[in-house]
Amino acid sequence: MACKSHAMKLCYNAKSKSEVVACLSANLLNSTIHGVRSSIPKDCKQQLRSQIFQQRENINLNPALQSSCSTEIKKFCNINKGSSQVQECLQTVPHDALSTKCEKQIFKMKQMEIYDNSVDYALLTTCAATINLFCPNHDKETVLDCLKLKKNTNSLLNPSLQEDCDLDINKLCKNDAAGDAVIKCLKTQFKLSRLSNKCEKTMADMLRDQALNVDLNPLLKVVCKNEIGTICKFSEEDAGKVEECLKTAFMKKNIPTPECQYEVANMIEESQVDIEADPLLQSACALDLLTYCNNVTQGNGRRIQCLKSRQTLTPNCKHKLKERFEMYRNAIQVAPLADFQDLYQHVVSSPSKSYFVIFFCNGS
Repeated sequence: MACKSHAMKLCYNAKSKSEVVACLSANLLNSTIHGVRSSIPKDCKQQLRSQIFQQRENINLNPALQSSCSTEIKKFCNINKGSSQVQECLQTVPHDALSTKCEKQIFKMKQMEIYDNSVDYALLTTCAATINLFCPNHDKETVLDCLKLKKNTNSLLNPSLQEDCDLDINKLCKNDAAGDAVIKCLKTQFKLSRLSNKCEKTMADMLRDQALNVDLNPLLKVVCKNEIGTICKFSEEDAGKVEECLKTAFMKKNIPTPECQYEVANMIEESQVDIEADPLLQSACALDLLTYCNNVTQGNGRRIQCLKSRQTLTPNCKHKLKERFEMYRNAIQVAPLADFQDLYQHVVSSPSKSYFVIFFCNGS
């Protein structure tokens, strides 16, 4: 057994195979959370993941979870014990219906799956075809990150967008192929305020996610690779810092890459349509929105115009709103690109062409 020596060293109190697996997996998870190199070697990690994966498939192989949640299983999840059905069912049980010991075991299971997707039986089996299609070469440990990224660039991986924007897609984007072309079309229509209320809200939510995490906006990440790697490089969590930095650099004319200038201008114009797509402005004006614009319908720039019409605003909101309107004016002065093909023509003639081709052709 590849883990024997480490089991004896780290888990000498373990009395069964399942306890050894729990002990070693806890050690590995703790190292991952704290960002330190685990003492557990690669071959042991592989064997350990295989054991955890089997436990996720059949709860009978996880006596700690089975025993701690026995009451909940009988009451809520008395179903087939294979194919991870019981484990998935337990995660849907209301919080107040779980005993403390059962909740603790479920938390451990969720935590391990979050930090290492390769042990998530339900994810890897249910999404097997999707993973093979969109993330075939991605490390299974972080394959969920890949799927999240593709969700924001490919409509086929975004069921809520397909449902909420079905009529809009058929009306406004029917000439675009399925997938990333549809999302690009919807973003253009969003900027022009042509979407239905339901679709506009879904797009605003997606743009909000992208604003808070540049990894979810691959086009921006590619064309602004130089700027993100230099003037807008942050070591800590993004939380909107990168996009805000790019907007500020745009205002100060500190963005040297033409393609990046165009895309940042486009991003600024999109955020003007719905304050939901601009989480930092929304946060700065949260109280003002609640006080003055609570009954104003979302979309078409209505809530931002509502704020603009008020004489009295909180200092933070007033300052941020003034910044934004200056950005809107500057963005319009930078000729916005009509569509994706125009952006492509700019990119292919630039030094960043290789990054673009690598990303969009190879899915990296």
